[in-house]
Amino acid sequence: MAGRKINSVTGQGMRENALEARKLQAEWLHLVSIGEAPLMEVIEEACTEDGAPLRKLRLYSLLTAQPRWGEKKALHALELMISVLKVKADPKEVTIAWLVDSRSGGRRVQAWADALQERKLPWPGFPYAPRPEGLV
Repeated sequence: MAGRKINSVTGQGMRENALEARKLQAEWLHLVSIGEAPLMEVIEEACTEDGAPLRKLRLYSLLTAQPRWGEKKALHALELMISVLKVKADPKEVTIAWLVDSRSGGRRVQAWADALQERKLPWPGFPYAPRPEGLV
């Protein structure tokens, strides 16, 4: 950008817009952290015109903002999603915009929802231990 000058008024407007975007992102991350906003609500909001700044949020940040979600659990879910999609992507860098990109035909959102499903074994020791008595 050597030789190009940015108008100070334009620069001020850009800074204000960036500040508003960061504020919106922080507000939604806070709502997620206190359990007030489920993840899909954040993603739905990001798909609106007013929620466009949320599209820059990293999925990793969104997951780790949740109560009882640490780095390990978040990375596991993102790596599972990426492996199902068979794409090359850094789990810590994928954003909501990447997730909802229309070119994926909804496959990314579907893999995201699947990766976040809690999985429980049918019984302790499954499949190697026999089914306990009385368990149907």
